[in-house]
Amino acid sequence: MHFFLFIILIALGKIGLPQPEVREALLWALRFEEEEGVRAEACHSIILLQLKDQEVLDILQNRMLVEESPIVQE
Repeated sequence: MHFFLFIILIALGKIGLPQPEVREALLWALRFEEEEGVRAEACHSIILLQLKDQEVLDILQNRMLVEESPIVQE
């Protein structure tokens, strides 16, 4: 399951369409996903899509404060 979510997040980031559903899926993965590789890819896709609204910035900042995985912190 995690592998498929990981692949889906990569695809969403590369498509380049910051649709509301894509944004919500990425934010959910960043906040709640257990697998560190999936959280890291959610961060990467958020950057690729240039999602920069205040909610995104707040969630990214909060994640970095509690994140223990060096993969995600990069």
